[in-house]
Amino acid sequence: MTSFFWSPKYKAPDEDELLAEVLLTKVGDDFCPGDSVAASNWPGMGPGKGGINNAFSPKYCDVSGLGDVRQSFPVLWVRGDEDQVISEAVAGIAATTTYAGLKVTAILDAADYPGAVKISDERMRYLEERILDRGAVRGEWNYSVLPVPRPAPEPDPQPGPRPAGRCPQDVLNHPALTGMEPADLQALAAALQVPFGARREHDNYARRGRGRINAPKNPDAAHGNRRIDVTGHVLALRLREHLRLTADITGALLGVDRTTIGHANSLTRQLLASTGIPLPPAAPPPGIRLRTTDDLCEYAAAAGPTWPSKPSCRCGTRSRPDMA
Repeated sequence: MTSFFWSPKYKAPDEDELLAEVLLTKVGDDFCPGDSVAASNWPGMGPGKGGINNAFSPKYCDVSGLGDVRQSFPVLWVRGDEDQVISEAVAGIAATTTYAGLKVTAILDAADYPGAVKISDERMRYLEERILDRGAVRGEWNYSVLPVPRPAPEPDPQPGPRPAGRCPQDVLNHPALTGMEPADLQALAAALQVPFGARREHDNYARRGRGRINAPKNPDAAHGNRRIDVTGHVLALRLREHLRLTADITGALLGVDRTTIGHANSLTRQLLASTGIPLPPAAPPPGIRLRTTDDLCEYAAAAGPTWPSKPSCRCGTRSRPDMA
C-alpha cells in the first residue's frame, strides 16, 4: 500500500485505518474488478453489469458533457509520479504497438509545475473562439492549436427592445402566478443554471458534432426561433403547475410558441429530477381554470390590493394588468 498506491516517502496519519479498509476489499464479479462480456474489439472484453470498475465505464458513466460546461467550477487534479500505479501504467502505454505498427511513446512527466493558477473566463473564451480547432469526433478531447489565431469575432449587437408580446420576467414572477415568493423562484433558477447550461451545450454539441466556436450573434432569436433562459423555463413550469395555464397562454406571456413551452416544461422537470434540487415552498393552486387571456386578466384584477390593475403589459393581442 505504501509503494503501490502512493509514494514510500508519504506517511499517512491514519495508515492503520486505511489498511483495515483495504483488507475489507472483496474480489469478484460483483466487487472488484467486476464481471465482463465478450467483445469483438481489443482487448476482447467489455464492461459487464457489476463491479466497481464497470461503474466508471462509459457504458454507464457519461461525462462527455463536462467539456461543454461554460460555467467555471473548482477542479482538483491528482498527479502521482512516485507510485507504481502511475509508473506502471505509463510503462504499459509505452510498450503498446498497434496492429498497423504504430508505436506509442509515453513519458512520465515528473517536473514540478506551479499550482493554483486560475484561467479567467475571458482567456478561455479567447482560446475557444480564436485558438482551438476542435475535432468533429470527441471535440472536447480531440483538438489542435491553430498556428495563427482566427480573426476576432464581430462584437455582439446591442440588446434591442423587448420582443412584442413578451412580458418581463419580474412581472410574471409574482406569487399569484407562480405560487412562490419571487426570491425563491430566482434562487431555484440560479440553482438550475449550471445543469441547464450543461444540458443545452451537450444537446447543441450532439446536433453540431463539435463544440461552439463563436457565441450566437442573437441569443434571443437564434436560427429564427426565440429562446427563453433558465428563469423563463422555471416560470413556464410554475405557470403550468400553479394556474394550469395552457401552452398557448404561457407562450404568449413569454413570447414563444407552444412547442417551446412544452420542451421547457419537460426539460425543467428532468433537471429537477436528475439533480435532486429541492423545490421551494409553494402555495396550492387557486382551484380555478384559466382558459383564455381574458380569464387571466380577471384573475389578475382580483389577485389582491398589491396588484395594480393598470393594463401596461401587452401579451399577444390581449392586454393584462401590470403585476410589477
